[in-house]
Amino acid sequence: MTPEMMVWLNGDFIPGAAANVPLLSHSFSRASAIFEIFRIHSGPQGQAAFRMTAHLDRLLNSAQLLEMDLRYSRQEIAKAVSETVLKNKVDRGLVKILAYWSEEMLIGLLPSTKTDLAIFTVSENEDMRLDSSEPVAVCLSKWRKNDPRTVPVEAKACSHYLNAYLARKEAAQRGFDVGIMLDTDEYLAEGSTESV
Repeated sequence: MTPEMMVWLNGDFIPGAAANVPLLSHSFSRASAIFEIFRIHSGPQGQAAFRMTAHLDRLLNSAQLLEMDLRYSRQEIAKAVSETVLKNKVDRGLVKILAYWSEEMLIGLLPSTKTDLAIFTVSENEDMRLDSSEPVAVCLSKWRKNDPRTVPVEAKACSHYLNAYLARKEAAQRGFDVGIMLDTDEYLAEGSTESV
């Protein structure tokens, strides 16, 4: 995050450096957060979000699958995304939406509050490689995609990305860019963060 970035958090803009959660928050200590990430493009009529409706559909579906009570409606989230893009003057870049519980829970598993919602916008930089046409080296990972009989894998949940992290790390250690995972039945599933 850049020092000047403003984050939309539960209806207010705060400096990026202040956007944090307690270490004992349910979503940090239990990995119970969901997210969406999508691109912002610059067009003749200003900034445009790439398939925001589909991304918001998936965010709401993830919340439903994980029985998370979102604090904001689809329309309120869409408006907040637009406000955050404009506030941060992002012409091309990324939007990341996080829904999570900041409620602290040392032992408990069931939060009693609605989720918090944070929206980040980041201008394009070299690390993003948004329009890169360079080929990538891929390998089959030793790690398997999470089994849908254990968790709702179609939810875009932060907890699922431990699986992705392990596949990407293994690929890098072997000299590849991306690890492609099979599922537990040995069918081709997906990359660490890439669809196949």
